[in-house]
Amino acid sequence: MRRPSPSHRRLSALLWLLGGCAVLALAAAAMLSGDGGPARAKEGGQVVGQEEVIVYCSGAVDAGGEATVVCTVLHTPSLPPNDGPPTIGARSSGGVTIISTDVSGPDSSGDYSVTVKVRVDSNGSVTVRARDHDDSDSYTVAFTAPTPTPTPPPDLMPTCPSISNRSYEKGASVSLSLPAATGGDGTLSYSVSGLPAGLSSSGAPPVISGTPTSVGRSTATYEAEDADGDSCTEKFTITIKEAPTTDPTPTPTHTPTPTPTPTP
Repeated sequence: MRRPSPSHRRLSALLWLLGGCAVLALAAAAMLSGDGGPARAKEGGQVVGQEEVIVYCSGAVDAGGEATVVCTVLHTPSLPPNDGPPTIGARSSGGVTIISTDVSGPDSSGDYSVTVKVRVDSNGSVTVRARDHDDSDSYTVAFTAPTPTPTPPPDLMPTCPSISNRSYEKGASVSLSLPAATGGDGTLSYSVSGLPAGLSSSGAPPVISGTPTSVGRSTATYEAEDADGDSCTEKFTITIKEAPTTDPTPTPTHTPTPTPTPTP
């Protein structure tokens, strides 16, 4: 049998080396890009490379102070050895309290879904962590507690007092202190309108004073208004009468005393 020439042996060795490199390249490409392989991407397009466990989450606080954190755990077991399912858990910090944690999976790609319901009473965070025997990853979602909407105070309405009708004489001095209204927001202001001629009001609560100058009947309106414009009214009548006339006292008539007749 003819021995191969040295040049032939060198050519055979080169072809063997090139063939082996091609096999290794194809195997590496299969590991990095095949379905279920370790070539994964995080949220936002970050290339995972050879990481076996990847966690990414999202969540937002609602107006009631509760939030739902939704996470995806990408798991690519190493071969060999073949990892079992990852251990997945959640913890909270600050003013965040975990209400429930639900883990489902794996799906057809070997991945898991995690839903964490939390209560946010003040600023804090939730961290979801996944771990297998030789790799782990975690994702933290920070929360800012919603600013509570202040409850406006109730709008209080003022209540006017009941005022009885009044009667005065023309030309007589009047001073009538009216009762205060109740309720309302802030300080109450007062007014009395429709008074007879010669009378006016002032003060809080109001005082009607003066000297009526004409006879008649007037309907007066008492009004109280609070700081934000709410008001109440109460009506009453004031009657002015003529002063009674007094008949002059008659001058007494002097009756002379009779002179006694002397006795004879």
